[in-house]
Amino acid sequence: PDGYTLLITVNPPIVTSPFITRNLPYSPARDLAAVTMVGETYIVLAVKPDSPFRTVADIVAEARRRPGELSFGSAGVGSAHHVAGALLGALAGAHLNHIPYQGGAPAVQAAVAGQLDMTFGTLPAILGFAQRGELRIIAAAEPKRIPTLPDIPTISETVPGVETTTWLGTFAPAGTPPEILQRLHAATVQAINQPQAQAALAAGGFVPVLEGPELFSRRIATDLRFWEEAITRIGLQPQ
Repeated sequence: PDGYTLLITVNPPIVTSPFITRNLPYSPARDLAAVTMVGETYIVLAVKPDSPFRTVADIVAEARRRPGELSFGSAGVGSAHHVAGALLGALAGAHLNHIPYQGGAPAVQAAVAGQLDMTFGTLPAILGFAQRGELRIIAAAEPKRIPTLPDIPTISETVPGVETTTWLGTFAPAGTPPEILQRLHAATVQAINQPQAQAALAAGGFVPVLEGPELFSRRIATDLRFWEEAITRIGLQPQ
């Protein structure tokens, strides 16, 4: 814990793995110290352009009429994509059939090929297909509407509580002195504010959000509570 050993990761290993992985060999709360939240991205729900589903309400109505028959794709069991779809079904009282893939890209490709009724995916993975008319974005699994797509509603506007968050952050080993954490955060902010870094984040579909150690730690604590409740609600057992 001297400031020279660092981790950069998206959020699942930090805030979802504790609830979906049996005998996880580390504790995010005990073994890691938050440095900087670097950025976040968005998860959206998409269908084929010729799909009869125009809104979340359409999906809910049809899923209630044909429980378990409508399929949605995800990046894998326990992913934010999976939890979003399972929460939609659970909170709407409309069971959806989950089809997990080994990553987000195969799920999106399957939706484009018409092998799924719908799919959840990150905005960067889906936006290009939507712009080419190969998919249609119905809604975002986010607390608020996406600033760059203000006409796309959130799922929670129809089914409250269907929200996920996906972020990228840096960590140090627990026990790293606070002054070193602050110095690392300041260096990260300086680096991320460079045009090249901004472009790299944008290319990966991330929006810069530079939260420091204290604020980032609070976010992680909130996310841990959210994901534990969400994963319990959908009945996902640790594997």
